[in-house]
Amino acid sequence: MALADYNTAIKLNPEYASAYNNRGLLYYRQKKWDLAIRDFNQLQTINPESAGVAIYAIGIIKYEMGATDSAIQQWQQVVNQGPQPQLALAVAFYTQGETEKAFQLADAALRSNKDLADVAYLKDKFWGDRLIADTQKFYSTPRMQALLSQMQALSGAGNK
Repeated sequence: MALADYNTAIKLNPEYASAYNNRGLLYYRQKKWDLAIRDFNQLQTINPESAGVAIYAIGIIKYEMGATDSAIQQWQQVVNQGPQPQLALAVAFYTQGETEKAFQLADAALRSNKDLADVAYLKDKFWGDRLIADTQKFYSTPRMQALLSQMQALSGAGNK
């Protein structure tokens, strides 16, 4: 669907949560950060069950805007809702020099979802350029290389 379709859907039904989510993702891809945040905030208002998704998305947007502290605040609200917010938070902590926190969160996230070790997977999950670049730096550290190798060995052993 195109932007006009989402706008029409929202005009016809201002409570249509999926339209706000999808339009927010479209604005995110277009780097229209403020409009994306507005839609994700509206999503939380009309559908509280989607608050975790919206908060996580706002964290990604804030990170892409260069507002790392604000992104951290967002992700800390949803860190227990899955491995993606855990890993995003780990990367943010790493960039701020909080390496022990970063490694602990990354370890937990990767043990929960081994797919997170693949940067292409993260790109498919709407991680932005800045977050991807910082993840690649984080993954290139010796400690993360060891963890990623261990994850790969464990998944390889499970396939035998």
